[in-house]
Amino acid sequence: MLTEIGALHLYSVHMPPDGGSYIKAANRLLDGLLPILRGTPVLLGGDFNLTVGRRQADEIRQNRPSELDLLERLEQEFGLLPVWGLTHPHRPLPQTLRWARDPKPPYHCDGVFLPTALTESVDHVRVLADSPWTELSDHNPVLVDWRHYTTERYES
Repeated sequence: MLTEIGALHLYSVHMPPDGGSYIKAANRLLDGLLPILRGTPVLLGGDFNLTVGRRQADEIRQNRPSELDLLERLEQEFGLLPVWGLTHPHRPLPQTLRWARDPKPPYHCDGVFLPTALTESVDHVRVLADSPWTELSDHNPVLVDWRHYTTERYES
């Protein structure tokens, strides 16, 4: 995909556990992507099977230190930020997984990360938690509306 910052690589993930640890699996994925994507803008999204945003202090469920370390790594090494927090900086993370053991505290394991250079082009982020989405999956989709400007014109 071409954007105002050049080519943007898109990656969709479904994080399997690595020896029972989703954090290990996520870090192993990032270890593999780092040499390929060093200096290349990437949009990373999908089901990470761990909290993919920073929780507010008053939320029932809180981030584990390893989740915060992963968010820090995504920002520092890849220049990626979770888009929910960009448009909802002081709001709790919404529920994206509905079958969690305790459904009351929202489990937010699905998300989208954008390069910092594209964060100003994000118009809105929402979690679709109504029909037909609730019938299609046990996950609620995360929808990101953002302005996309191409830098090249394609001729047919």
